[in-house]
Amino acid sequence: MRKTLSLLALVGAIGCGAAPQASTVAPLARADFGAADRDRDDALTPEEFLQATAPYAAEFDLDRDGRLDREELARGLFRAFDENGTGRIDEAELARGAMRWWPEDVEVRFDAWNTHPDRGLDVDELRAAVERLGLHRRFDQDRDGAVSHADLADVLFRSWDLDESDSIDPLEWRWD
Repeated sequence: MRKTLSLLALVGAIGCGAAPQASTVAPLARADFGAADRDRDDALTPEEFLQATAPYAAEFDLDRDGRLDREELARGLFRAFDENGTGRIDEAELARGAMRWWPEDVEVRFDAWNTHPDRGLDVDELRAAVERLGLHRRFDQDRDGAVSHADLADVLFRSWDLDESDSIDPLEWRWD
């Protein structure tokens, strides 16, 4: 049976999900909303969100050039999704990771992407899915061929801001 999950359905089905346990990008994943809400007004501005995503952007940027190429984006997403640090992403990890990191209209197709059904997704399988979905292109807001920290934060912010209020409230926060 082909399993296709809509990210909109995931939000209702699994809520905010569990916090990553062993990901190398865990500092922000374990941060609560209050840590990101610097002015304590129960709403994250785009600027506060940009600051909150800085640890991820730095972690993903392996060559420290301030830009994420396709490989860095795929590997960074893999590390963020692999909550238990096994080097494989199971179906639940993929669903939670996609809900946090991908625009809401992206369909998660675990069975179609997993060429080794008994082991979960490896980095090559996730990289191939990221390529097929055109995620690098979607994150590259200024179309310069690389994803900057600002590009990454902008796409995530717009994806999380479900009520289009230009702020993220505690119910829209996805990293708790």
